[in-house]
Amino acid sequence: MESVVQCEHLTKKYGNRAVLDEISLDVPAGDVCAILGRNGAGKTTLLRLALGLAFPNSGVVRVLGGAPGAHNDQVAFLSENVAVYPHLTAVGNLQVVAGACGLPSLRSDSLDDILQRVSLAGTGRKTVASYSLGMKRRLQLAMATMVRPHALMILDEPTNGLDVEGMLWLRRFLSEERDKGTSILIASHALSDMQEIITSYAILHEGRIVRREAWDPVVAGAVEVVVDPVDVSVAQRALVSGGGRIVASSAGSVTVAGIQDLHAIYQALYNAGVVPRDVGAVRTSLEHIFLEVTGECVS
Repeated sequence: MESVVQCEHLTKKYGNRAVLDEISLDVPAGDVCAILGRNGAGKTTLLRLALGLAFPNSGVVRVLGGAPGAHNDQVAFLSENVAVYPHLTAVGNLQVVAGACGLPSLRSDSLDDILQRVSLAGTGRKTVASYSLGMKRRLQLAMATMVRPHALMILDEPTNGLDVEGMLWLRRFLSEERDKGTSILIASHALSDMQEIITSYAILHEGRIVRREAWDPVVAGAVEVVVDPVDVSVAQRALVSGGGRIVASSAGSVTVAGIQDLHAIYQALYNAGVVPRDVGAVRTSLEHIFLEVTGECVS
């Protein structure tokens, strides 16, 4: 599969400190990849290298098949801190960004479409100074994604300032972008927020990538049902009928994804005449994995 971001033996030092130390990373097209790590782990540095905003001491970075920065007209970038003009409206801020990017004058209906995409339609003459943190973050994302189409989105801590409603919106937004064929690279320390969005992750710790894995949000919430060996096939059919997806089975257990309501699992088994010996979660959270791999809590 074609790669959108490739890093080979990438090293970046500030003084004598190696923020990134000989890291290699391949992000395939269509992936939603999270770079996870505590604050100061080098996540933002990696994104800056990919964008051509900083230069490595050694190693190679390729983005969309070219040198960093060569295809930035196809990249939507959201930095952790994006300046907005508080005295302007959302439309006013978009017009400033359009002018700075050399875009042709955008019609009012085009600007309305952009705001609609980030659920800020109808803000009218309301100035950004009165926006909540979540609304400002949505506006920043609108500013970052004005150039379309884009093959790649690079997002630095996109969940900053978002409340629960904002997180639900962000998940839908990124899912829609992925469905349009956009690849997404996210740097974040908000592990619990990421596990419902991403399709793979890389844990950055002490300058190195210490784990790189695919991540299936559905399988991540899988449940193992332990039954008598003679009941395995019956349990499988019952769980599928209850809306589940069988991801693994053995002589005495069935692992099912897609049903996180334990009551629904017990009901499906009861209806089929199966009495489970045990029912429990299989996959731990990203936060648990991070702690297991690095030995420290993320902050």
